[in-house]
Amino acid sequence: MKITVIGAGAMGCVFGGHLQEGGNVVTMIDIWEEHVKALNEKGLSLKGASGDRVIPISAQTDTTGMSEQDLVIVLVKASVTQKALESAKNIIGPETIVLTVQNGIGNAENIAEVIDVEKIIVGTTANASELTKPGEVIHHGQGETVIGKYEGKLTDRDKKIAEEFKNCKLEAKAVDNIMSIVWSKLILNTAVNGLSGVLQVPLGKLYEWPETREFMRDIITETEKVANAKGIEILHDDPYEKVFTICRDKAPGHYASMAQDVYWQRKTEIDVINGTIVEEGKANGIETPANTAIVRMVKGVEKGYLKGKKSDY
Repeated sequence: MKITVIGAGAMGCVFGGHLQEGGNVVTMIDIWEEHVKALNEKGLSLKGASGDRVIPISAQTDTTGMSEQDLVIVLVKASVTQKALESAKNIIGPETIVLTVQNGIGNAENIAEVIDVEKIIVGTTANASELTKPGEVIHHGQGETVIGKYEGKLTDRDKKIAEEFKNCKLEAKAVDNIMSIVWSKLILNTAVNGLSGVLQVPLGKLYEWPETREFMRDIITETEKVANAKGIEILHDDPYEKVFTICRDKAPGHYASMAQDVYWQRKTEIDVINGTIVEEGKANGIETPANTAIVRMVKGVEKGYLKGKKSDY
């Protein structure tokens, strides 16, 4: 398959690297010129859970000169989703599938402003990764990627995407109830992402410290109430223990993606994670003081470093 990954961050490199190794022709797109140069000249250094190796891979700062692709994977920051898709229209043909595996809620809706909805599939992943320097990514933990149709029923072509992921040693499956799965992951993201970002600590500390553990509990309670109000089934029997188990046992040393954003002084995705809960709470008459507080804190941190900076992938 001809595959383009738009957004060559930590997760984009995990997907792109595995898919390239599996025999696909992968191109990474990112506006970070130093990173693109490193990928082209030295290859992708992928270390950690899936082994240590260097994967030769092609990278560009945009899609100029490229042909239509079989699959486009979108992993840019939510704030630049539409802009990124608009600039990549030349690689999206009649048979192209567009998969968003971005954090938060509302990304598929933004993509649907640019391309036909029948092309869009939505995904969520339990892989954990970290971009440590240009061209180098640590794959902290392997996990399942789940995909489903944004609108309508899964087609055979959609299901083949999950099969290709599995062929490339990326655990994956295609499902019909994708939004329940997306919201079930959103509970984790709302609980840990903002706190890890503001405090610049790994997930284990968020559980270890009583104050942050209780803060996470409040965020989870609010998020679950909003999901219930929207008629969305949360698939965790005990969402608190699900989050705490990840923080305490499965990934205590992992820094959430928002912690990495703050470290690299990038715009975060707080608006489509906790910000979504705040807005949906208002729409459904549910108070969300914990989510509101973390949104305000993250935005305050952002203002300390974003002034005058352009948004990036």
